[in-house]
Amino acid sequence: MSRTVERVDRKTLKEDELLNLVNRATAWVQANMPRALAIGGGAVLLVVVLVLWSRSNARQAIEADTSLSQVVAAVAGQQWAPALELATSVQSRYPGSSSAILSNYLAGMCQLRLGRLPEAEASLRSYLESAGKAPFYSKSVRPALAAALEGQGKFAEAGKLYEEASTGIEEPLASRLKMDAARAYAAGGANDQARALLKSVADASNAPLARQAKTELAVLDALPSTSP
Repeated sequence: MSRTVERVDRKTLKEDELLNLVNRATAWVQANMPRALAIGGGAVLLVVVLVLWSRSNARQAIEADTSLSQVVAAVAGQQWAPALELATSVQSRYPGSSSAILSNYLAGMCQLRLGRLPEAEASLRSYLESAGKAPFYSKSVRPALAAALEGQGKFAEAGKLYEEASTGIEEPLASRLKMDAARAYAAGGANDQARALLKSVADASNAPLARQAKTELAVLDALPSTSP
């Protein structure tokens, strides 16, 4: 038992000594960087520089996350212009970080609300391209981008994005997105595609929007059958 305690104590002492050594070396390099570089570096200096770099990165990540939380709070409060300014700041101060990627989506949502549709399209496309690194908003980016495109009269692409977004999600959102897609397709003259989507909603026994879909389908059926 005493030997076990002794081994544990020795291990703890070694870890404490290593930690103290790294901390002392870090403090020395921070105070004497020119001298350290003149001495010539080597393995110890490289380790210390890596420690400094990792600490700096960790600090930046915390700062970026804090700034992102401010953007989220402003968006939640529907303060679109201030939120957009904050989101732009996060992108410029922390490029490449997950916070900057997520800020692209939030900036796009603000631009969408402010009626700045081409800018919203650019921001949301940028997030969609990088969503694999920060996928938090990956399910909602397509409907948002579709809305920006629809507002600019890009109906075919908007309809496609709405339709893609409707797969793999629960009701009633799935039906709502199908109907959004149908609306965009119909606005672009693709009435057959619109009919197919409305019919899929109207014929689904568990679709809460079936009655509305049937009404819109009846209106659309009065129009000629066309394809883009």
